[in-house]
Amino acid sequence: MSLGKNIYNLRKEKGYSQEELAHKCNVSRQAISKWEADEVMPDTNNLLMLSKIFHITIDELLENEVHTAKPDTFDKSVRLVRKHWAKIGYYLIYSGIVALVFYFLSRAMTSSFLRSGSMYGDFFNDFTNPVADPFTFMSNFVLIFGIIILAAGIGLVIYDYRKNKKK
Repeated sequence: MSLGKNIYNLRKEKGYSQEELAHKCNVSRQAISKWEADEVMPDTNNLLMLSKIFHITIDELLENEVHTAKPDTFDKSVRLVRKHWAKIGYYLIYSGIVALVFYFLSRAMTSSFLRSGSMYGDFFNDFTNPVADPFTFMSNFVLIFGIIILAAGIGLVIYDYRKNKKK
């Protein structure tokens, strides 16, 4: 594929018109048209500018075939996540609460069925020998995981609240 076709395909993929690309490159629309028609080759500065605009190397731009990515899928995902910070935060809070409920239920069942003593056991002693009691180790893992998820959810909700308050 020629350089002109590469420029044309990359321009279309990014959704730019010839005028928009010309404005970004500080050239005329006619220059873009001539580049795409392979009538004229862009100079070195313009090749560098095109490579920055299209986020590819000059070598990739000059290659016979440009390997193009899906159009800004990552950017769309990031915009979607940023739009729904609070919703994601609430889901994390709910998940953290569920994990903590599972932890306390598992501790209650463990103490009533497997051993006597305190309902919640000795938290720090449970970590000293997790191999001896894998159920205790897993329940402690669920506790830590639940606390982290809960904190992350609260953080996202607060972040979203402050961000929207500034607007």
